[in-house]
Amino acid sequence: MNLSNWLQPIRRFVSEGKRLPIYLGIFSTCFVLWLQLNPPAVIANIIERLEFLVYDQRFGIMPKHVKSPDNKIVIVDLDERSLQAEGQYPWNRIKVGQLTEKLRDNGVLVVGFDITFPEPDRNISEIYCRVLIFPSLIRASMRL
Repeated sequence: MNLSNWLQPIRRFVSEGKRLPIYLGIFSTCFVLWLQLNPPAVIANIIERLEFLVYDQRFGIMPKHVKSPDNKIVIVDLDERSLQAEGQYPWNRIKVGQLTEKLRDNGVLVVGFDITFPEPDRNISEIYCRVLIFPSLIRASMRL
């Protein structure tokens, strides 16, 4: 069998061209799938680099989110100065509640606590009675 007889069906296939787009589409799909599933090392590096470039371009095109200056996050920490002013930690629950009320009065929307109360409150009934009997004194001390 000579070469011209072997190329005869291929010439007829290309010259008629009715099925050529279909077969080219199937071939290119199989080729791309092969490149994605089992690419040679050089091709894998090129594909990875292209993916990174496209990813960077997407973030460059996206509009930047502008944060409103009204939505600030503030961390209130118990430092040495506050411990000296307010007394030994753990504070009682009423003092923590007063701190929360001060934060609310200053416009805080959300408060989260990362503290523990390892022991029951000492003298909580005495403090509670003072709050109920003399609330104006408590409010005056909170303003200081």
